[in-house]
Amino acid sequence: MRNALNVQIDREFAAGEDAQTGPEATSKPVSMTELTAYLRQHIRALDDRSAARMVSEPPDSQDQKAEMVENAQIGLGLLKNRDDPRGDEWVASVFDKGRAKPGPRARHP
Repeated sequence: MRNALNVQIDREFAAGEDAQTGPEATSKPVSMTELTAYLRQHIRALDDRSAARMVSEPPDSQDQKAEMVENAQIGLGLLKNRDDPRGDEWVASVFDKGRAKPGPRARHP
């Protein structure tokens, strides 16, 4: 989970650095507090969507639910094991998706 957060923060800084060369280069940089609040809000929204999806589309059976839990545990295991290249691949894919999404502009202090 920490790697995913690092990717998100890197994306925000990259977006801010890209913005420095555009017409909005004079805009005020986002503080770390504002960026942290944005990240928390974003993660909370993801959690809320996931919870709503579980309510509207619950697993068909206990076996399906157990499979979902197992898949989540495998995914977390990939992220925790720094020697497994699949974790890096997953983080890279999240980073690539994140760079395409708009977010607050941030600059290094």
